Amino acid sequence: MNQDFRIQAFDRLYKVAGMITDKVKQKLQEPELKYGPAGIGLNFPGTTVLWPGEQAVHQDGSVNILFFFRGGGTGVMNQSSTNAIVVTADAGSAGGGPSRQAYGRSDFVNQCVAAIIAQLKTKLKREDIKLGKLGLCGWSGGYDPIHGILGDNAKLVKQPDYIGVFDGMHHGPRGKPNEQAMAVWQEFAQRAVQGGTQFVVTHTAVDPGSYASSTDTADWLVSHNGMTRQPVTEWNGKGVKPATVATNGNFQIVQLYDKQQPYTARDPNTGEVRPNAPGTAGMQHINAVKSAPDYLPNWS
Repeated sequence: MNQDFRIQAFDRLYKVAGMITDKVKQKLQEPELKYGPAGIGLNFPGTTVLWPGEQAVHQDGSVNILFFFRGGGTGVMNQSSTNAIVVTADAGSAGGGPSRQAYGRSDFVNQCVAAIIAQLKTKLKREDIKLGKLGLCGWSGGYDPIHGILGDNAKLVKQPDYIGVFDGMHHGPRGKPNEQAMAVWQEFAQRAVQGGTQFVVTHTAVDPGSYASSTDTADWLVSHNGMTRQPVTEWNGKGVKPATVATNGNFQIVQLYDKQQPYTARDPNTGEVRPNAPGTAGMQHINAVKSAPDYLPNWS
């Protein structure tokens, strides 16, 4: 090894080490988000309030509030980079009807926001607490209360900064989404296309049978918003590598799977034939909520 080559090699090593050091330093300086109970009560059955501690409150007293209908527990939120107070809400049952009935109106959001702010003022002894960003998201049947809230959006305390629908959105019969119901989503899709609300829709290839699948409704939105699905070749997310992504402005449609899978399969760990095992439609659906952190808002 000649002298010039060794000098170049050490110089390269020094620069790389410096880059690594800078990245580690930057990572250490970032606050770690660790969600847990916020100690805030809401007067609605089936709701809980989570937060990552007082770092959720900004210097100006503003707090971001994210409503997550079905599936937004600590396991999901701790995989995200979303700094917010999270309201999880689930009225039970496999479908979205009960949750829509319980939570699907702007007054639910407004009352929760008011209660959170009032209790934080007392809890933290700060009178400057106020609403920052507002988000609405949901997995599976959690799409239905969001649809109700957006249909009543003129009465919201604040228009949503973020909307996320994770393998939900079922309106109308199989293969033919209901145009009237889809118009509610389309209003916010257009806002997102024009650079407003961030709106993310993910879907699997699950075929639910007689009613519109999440693929049917996603295809409807793709066709109504001048979008083209592009294959995903590189991926550094935490969840499922998507098959395709279509983007227009702040509107994004993510296809997590492009092939249907059977209802049951043999569990590789137990040998038992059952649903919700790897290789089933049920696991596709479950992986949609596990992948939600990749699409939650990057709020600091």
